[in-house]
Amino acid sequence: MKRGIAPKQTRDAEEGLRTWIRDTGTVVKMRTNTVKARKLGHPEYGRYISFIYTRGPITGSFYNIWTGQYYNNLPAKSWTTEADCQDYTANWEGDGGGWIDVKDPDKYVGSQLMDSVREINSVLREFCPQMDRLVEEAKERDRLNPPVEKKNSNSRGGRGVWDDDILD
Repeated sequence: MKRGIAPKQTRDAEEGLRTWIRDTGTVVKMRTNTVKARKLGHPEYGRYISFIYTRGPITGSFYNIWTGQYYNNLPAKSWTTEADCQDYTANWEGDGGGWIDVKDPDKYVGSQLMDSVREINSVLREFCPQMDRLVEEAKERDRLNPPVEKKNSNSRGGRGVWDDDILD
């Protein structure tokens, strides 16, 4: 078993990229500059964050617990993920699963959710303590670009991490 962080992972972390490799070999990435403080229906910032989270392609057969269907050879996919720094819950937008508890990833051992919950828990442990900075950035963003009422849309603007050649 290898110990420590591989040189590429260290370089990626320094460049604002978080990478996880699941037991299945699937690579998951998140750019730290996508982490933002959010209000999510509350009058003030300070509790919620969101970020873009990208899963690499999955080769072979895959069972989706939310749809109850099997899929083969799934392409890479990005989600906007919302997370609650107080309750340690998360919601992957558009997956149909709603908010789930990510406080204790070990309770998902043997479940399809185990790796996702571990990854989100890791993001919360890193970025929730930075909430003051994230709130200041959000307020500055609002000052420069006043928020516009959001339309109900399924589009997910923004870039996924697979849009760049970062796997080399």
